[in-house]
Amino acid sequence: MTGDVEGPGINHLEDNETYAVSTDDEILLGVAGSSFDIQFDIVYSNCTNDCPSHVVSVTTPTPGFSVVGSNPAFPIPTDNPAGAAAGQVEFHFTVGVQSPFTPYSGELTLVATTQ
Repeated sequence: MTGDVEGPGINHLEDNETYAVSTDDEILLGVAGSSFDIQFDIVYSNCTNDCPSHVVSVTTPTPGFSVVGSNPAFPIPTDNPAGAAAGQVEFHFTVGVQSPFTPYSGELTLVATTQ
């Protein structure tokens, strides 16, 4: 699975991880027609005034897959931990993904857009 980020401050992107919330083998195998949650953890560091303040959408260019929601809802504000360094911006959220109703074997790509 690939999770890309598009938007301001991309040169300050320190960490971008996406992973299936469930470790159930069925989800990792991508059962046709199933829905599942994907966790995003996006961290920027050493930002001054060019890092994003919100994630405005997550989309997928992977045929047959669709993003069906997020928690929290879009636009997603920053979620910095207590004691975060100055210039650190973090986003932690999940998106619901619906898989196609036909078998799929390949990589799933999700694209988070910030502003």
